[in-house]
Amino acid sequence: MNIYITDYLDVVSSNYHSGGWAVIVAESRERARELYETELRGITDYDGSPELDEDTVAEALKDFDTVGGEAYSLSISTTPERIDLLPDSGCC
Repeated sequence: MNIYITDYLDVVSSNYHSGGWAVIVAESRERARELYETELRGITDYDGSPELDEDTVAEALKDFDTVGGEAYSLSISTTPERIDLLPDSGCC
């Protein structure tokens, strides 16, 4: 497993300040991208409807591809996949 720590991403939440960082544990960078996409698509409104439209998700994935992240190897091979998004608290 690898841990990917991204640089600043434009979208990690539907908040007014939507940017932030991601820490992702995955086998590969491609799998890390899939987990990021799944996480974005899972951001829903109070009624269960998606908060982020398709264009926003597509732009966020392009940003992920550009920004990337450093990969660090984990010594424990049984570590489960996971993603933690760290939203920017903004100015408020």
